[in-house]
Amino acid sequence: MKLISIIWLIFTVLFTYLSYFHYEQSKNVYPDFKVIKRPVKMKTEILGMAPDKPLKDFAKHFNEYLDNQNKSNKKQNKLSAVGYIAAAFTSFISLLLTNKHAEKYIYNKYNLNPYKYLKNGIKRIWKKMNKDHRNGSD
Repeated sequence: MKLISIIWLIFTVLFTYLSYFHYEQSKNVYPDFKVIKRPVKMKTEILGMAPDKPLKDFAKHFNEYLDNQNKSNKKQNKLSAVGYIAAAFTSFISLLLTNKHAEKYIYNKYNLNPYKYLKNGIKRIWKKMNKDHRNGSD
């Protein structure tokens, strides 16, 4: 196995793991903040309001913030997972193309060898130049 094939294999494994990691992270949800009720039932007011009202208001706003963060984290981690899967697929294709079998079979069957295009292009240009030169057109 060539060194470049080993490098592409490492990238494939790395990107696959990162995709799995981000997919699992997209499942994490921060729980809501819950206000524990006081065991004592007394009617108390401080400056005309119940002492638990500011805490309940804070819990409400903090839970809204947590909901937004949960949605954002889920979306961001899923998009990252998709990106890493695309990178893993690309590196896997590169791994296949650097293989000896690919050089003999895939390049020839699907004409993927860029040198073949370059070589054939130069031949066509050379033939055209010689043909034009023989016909007397400069």
